[in-house]
Amino acid sequence: MLFEKTSRGVRSRLVTKAPTFLSVGLSQVLAVLLVLAGSLWLASCAPFQTLHQTYIYKGPSGLSDNVTSQNTIAVRWQPQAGPQVAASQPDPIFLKAELIGPFLSIDALLHAVKQSAINGSFDGKPVATAAPTLKVDTWTNRTLTSYVPVPSTLKPGCYDLYYTVTVQANNGSTSTRSDAPMKIHLPDNASCDGTIQSAIAP
Repeated sequence: MLFEKTSRGVRSRLVTKAPTFLSVGLSQVLAVLLVLAGSLWLASCAPFQTLHQTYIYKGPSGLSDNVTSQNTIAVRWQPQAGPQVAASQPDPIFLKAELIGPFLSIDALLHAVKQSAINGSFDGKPVATAAPTLKVDTWTNRTLTSYVPVPSTLKPGCYDLYYTVTVQANNGSTSTRSDAPMKIHLPDNASCDGTIQSAIAP
C-alpha cells in the first residue's frame, strides 16, 4: 500500500509487485531446460555403436598320420563363437599350415617340436611344403580348409604338420600353434604312429 499526496489530500494507491522468489525460480527452470536440450543434441550427434559377434578359429582335433606322395593334406579350420564387441572393424586372422622335415626318427621329431616351442625354430629344418596362407577376420563365421600339397619329390621320413592361427589386433598380434606328426613314404621298419600325435598335439 502506497500513499501519495495530491492537491485534494492524501489518497492511497495499491501497487502490486511479483515476488522475487518466483522470478528466480523461472530462471532456474529455463537453465535446466537449456542444459537438457544441449544434452539431447549432443547425444543425437554421437555415433551409434553396434555390437558385433566375434569368432575364433582353431585347427582340426585330429589328422591322419599316414600320407603318401601326390596326395593333399586337408586342414579344416573351425570357427567358434567369441565375445561380442563394439569395435568399428574386425581384426584380421591369418591361417597357415606347413610341413616341416624330414626327420629321420621319432626322437628327432619330438625333440625338434619341443625346441621349436621354446625358441621358435626347428633346428634348421626347412619348410618342405605349405598351403597358401588364408586371411579372414574375427567377424567371419564359416569353415575354411587349407590344402597342403605332398609332391612326389618329397623325401621319405617323419614330418611335423605345423599350423598356426594369428590374430592381428590394435594392441598387438597373438598366435596359437598346433603340431601333428606325419609319415610319408616311411620304410616298414620305421615307427611314426599316432601315439606321437597325442603326445605333442595340444
